[in-house]
Amino acid sequence: MTNGLRELLSVSWSGLSARRTRTFLIMLGPIVGVAAMVGAVGLTESAKGDLKQKLADLGTSLVIATPGAAFGNQNPTFPEDAVARVEAVPTVTAAAATSELRGVVALPTEGSADHFAAFPVPVKASDLELPGVLEVPVVSGRWLTQADIDNETRAVVLGSGLAREYGYLAGEIRTIRLDDHDYGVVGVLGRVQLDPSLDNSVFMTQWAAEEDFGTEGEPNKLYIRSLPGATQDTADSVPTAIA
Repeated sequence: MTNGLRELLSVSWSGLSARRTRTFLIMLGPIVGVAAMVGAVGLTESAKGDLKQKLADLGTSLVIATPGAAFGNQNPTFPEDAVARVEAVPTVTAAAATSELRGVVALPTEGSADHFAAFPVPVKASDLELPGVLEVPVVSGRWLTQADIDNETRAVVLGSGLAREYGYLAGEIRTIRLDDHDYGVVGVLGRVQLDPSLDNSVFMTQWAAEEDFGTEGEPNKLYIRSLPGATQDTADSVPTAIA
């Protein structure tokens, strides 16, 4: 090592050691920058992996269809036989529909009218096949059945979020009032991650909706399960199938 190089290193070290705080701050900048980049990339990859896992668990073969708005019609619906038409599409394996009842107030207890009138709960008439199409279990009790229709039973199923809000206990004998009609709670539907709005809904049979609330059985939302890899083809076929 030449004298010149030694002298240069000595001067450099003296300069660095004489201003230790300044040197530390200069070194800290790149260290923090690199750490931030590594952390950001790591978080992004972790979130991406978590999202991919959730999509894999949920499946990508569910299509949710809603009717397009028409001029002068604020509450558009599908035809009453929309499910049968959609099931005729070759790529469709199963389908179910729901109809939202407008203006129906659901009351879990006496004295709660003011709250639930201000914050209404969605009340839906549903097909019997809905849990199977959604691939969501009933976590308490049972789902609506053909026997409810044949026996003209006023039965409802609660979404999981609404069951918690109502303070419903598994196996509890419970009734709720829908406008002027009392309905017995027969079950609780599990969480629907692909359509969280269902978690806070009340479900009844199409018969009960027609009998008590004068609906005509025309759905305003379709849930369609298609063959793996055929989701986009199914989505493109739905408008044609129900035109």
